[in-house]
Amino acid sequence: DHIVLVSNDSDFAPAVMHIKADYPNIKIGVILPGYKSNRRKSRELTESADWAREYIREEEIIASQMPNHMQNKKNKTIRKPKAWF
Repeated sequence: DHIVLVSNDSDFAPAVMHIKADYPNIKIGVILPGYKSNRRKSRELTESADWAREYIREEEIIASQMPNHMQNKKNKTIRKPKAWF
């Protein structure tokens, strides 16, 4: 199991360390947004995680999308909003 945190906020570092202590079998990764900017990367956050990187690949975003439509428990069709395409 993995947890992926998308943040560059060092305030999350203690939470990451507590999760790792309580659930040592779960790997925690950090994706640092804004990698093209001049913002400083959170050393505390990246060091507390099992892995860190500065990007999300387009194919990962595509693979993470909801299907265009699905059925709920009442057999009603739920459609992804057109703005999400």
